Amino acid sequence: MEVVPRVGTFVREPSLRELGELFQLRSVPEGLGAQLLAQRGRVAETELLEANLAQSERAVSSGDVEQYARLVHDFHGLIIRGADNKELTQHYQILMNQLAYHRIVVSTVRHPGRLGNSLVEHHTVLDHILAKDGFGAEIAMRTCQEEIFGPVVTVMPFDTGDELVKLANDTVYGLAAGVWTRDLARAHRLASTLDAGTFLTGFTRP
Repeated sequence: MEVVPRVGTFVREPSLRELGELFQLRSVPEGLGAQLLAQRGRVAETELLEANLAQSERAVSSGDVEQYARLVHDFHGLIIRGADNKELTQHYQILMNQLAYHRIVVSTVRHPGRLGNSLVEHHTVLDHILAKDGFGAEIAMRTCQEEIFGPVVTVMPFDTGDELVKLANDTVYGLAAGVWTRDLARAHRLASTLDAGTFLTGFTRP
């Protein structure tokens, strides 16, 4: 919706930048929802998620893109609902109302190989949730696993060097990696553990 002063309110197509920003924002409540659901353990929503994946497998087997797109929407909605946080649910719904989500999913999963890959991702997310691994569920989300070209950036906190290495290496990509630190020796240690083709160091003097 766009409001033009003294003219009126209009419905318009979002720009590519706006879509990128909306998807970037969407990953935040979904990641939080996965963490909160994982803390709850097995609840009604996890059983519904398992049923959703069973239906998704049938949709993928038959190549039913439209049905799979509906199930994708339901999958993410169940994660948010299972978080059992009213404020989170309300903010997520407001955000989703701004996206033509079904149409975007249909367009995305029509790409070669994307349908099956999406199903694998959903299984991975649910496996982490059922194992009460909220952190693992969050990083299994697509925004943390694929090269998403701008304007999108995924920011993930870490507490230790080992945790950082695990996060950085948990992807099939790895063309380049970089670290910004005041400790050059630490940068060299990280370089030897990160699985990347090129390693860049942004060294800042203390």
